[in-house]
Amino acid sequence: MSASAAGRQFEERGMQLPGKGQLATLRRAALAQFEAQGLPGRRVESWRYTDLSALSAKPFDYVVAAPPAEVVARAADAVTALALDPDATRLVFVDGNWVEALSSLNSEPGLVVNLLGRKPDALLAGEVPGESALAALNRAFARDGAEILATGAPTRPVEIITIGSGRGLAPQLRFRLKLSRGARLAVVEHRLDLAGAEEAWLNSVTDIDLADDSSLELMRLQRHGMNQYSTGLSRIRIGANAKLFAGSVEAGGRLVRHELEILLDGPGAAADICSLALTQGREHCDLRIAVDHRAPRTTSRQNARSIANDASRSIFNGKVTVREHAQNIDARQENHSLLLSARAEVDSKPELEIYADQVACSHGATVGELDEDALFYLRSRGIEDREARALLTEAFAAVILERFGNDAYRARARAAAREWLAAHAGTSG
Repeated sequence: MSASAAGRQFEERGMQLPGKGQLATLRRAALAQFEAQGLPGRRVESWRYTDLSALSAKPFDYVVAAPPAEVVARAADAVTALALDPDATRLVFVDGNWVEALSSLNSEPGLVVNLLGRKPDALLAGEVPGESALAALNRAFARDGAEILATGAPTRPVEIITIGSGRGLAPQLRFRLKLSRGARLAVVEHRLDLAGAEEAWLNSVTDIDLADDSSLELMRLQRHGMNQYSTGLSRIRIGANAKLFAGSVEAGGRLVRHELEILLDGPGAAADICSLALTQGREHCDLRIAVDHRAPRTTSRQNARSIANDASRSIFNGKVTVREHAQNIDARQENHSLLLSARAEVDSKPELEIYADQVACSHGATVGELDEDALFYLRSRGIEDREARALLTEAFAAVILERFGNDAYRARARAAAREWLAAHAGTSG
């Protein structure tokens, strides 16, 4: 769908989106901003490896209606299969719409959840001048999402489950997380699809604010199908002595692009990001992490690994910026990739932009195949070639999987990775 087609859809059915008056004006301004920029492509430096121009020709439906009963029933089976904590606060969105029957708004001390579809003013609050085209598109068409406020330390993670049914839809989801001073919170996000023949596109924006001395554990497991496009932007501000751990496993999707924009805004702020990308077929997975050290004595860690098979492509772009007055900085990047096929492609672009002199910053990247000596060692002890390859590949992935502190999430992530590895890790070509 071209930008002009998006404009026509907004004019024809935009009144179906929540919010009137000033909110409708904000949506219209966001749409104009999107149309002025268009879908990003390789001429934009931060998108040099991923081109969304092909999406302009696809007739996606942005004004997504509530899912029919048949889709909700299939989504219920998918939720049940996740074996989730029955007592956890759970938010389930199907085709971009919150589904009350599948959700559980269990209240815990120190936790408040507001549904943005019921508070449309909060849905579009916090306008960002000069925001990206995809963020502007999201603001123009967003109809649902959630605002999660933590003032204490809930004992269970908040679970967010996003399910797509295909059907040519392009839901625009929006989330807002805010932690008060000293608060502690864990959020587990699952993204998955129901089997569908039509292509679809999920575009999400998440704004996160960590007050001083707070701590957030943010975990995502994504298992999209081959007809799914997925783009997501997470904008995160971290206050003094606040801590962020963000871990993800990306295991599917025709084209997946996730951006993390992290601002270390107070002395002692820390961000620890790790990710595992698993690609096969003609899948395309692009992870961009931009960390901005604006305060002294801040630390950041980036550890990204990818395993690419068949003719798939995996991209990592990690950038660290250290401002002039942000002294005593510790920032480190690692990106390691494993090629299981001669046709697979991995692109790695670690960046450091440093304007201070009292820093300890480093970055490193490796791309390679399985070690032949290690394979020979395993085969010499009676292990067949396929099993030996699977063992070494699983060990490579385990470095990331074992980083996750939440037991239930780690078990699900490990199971998803093992399922993928069982199908692909023992192959080569």
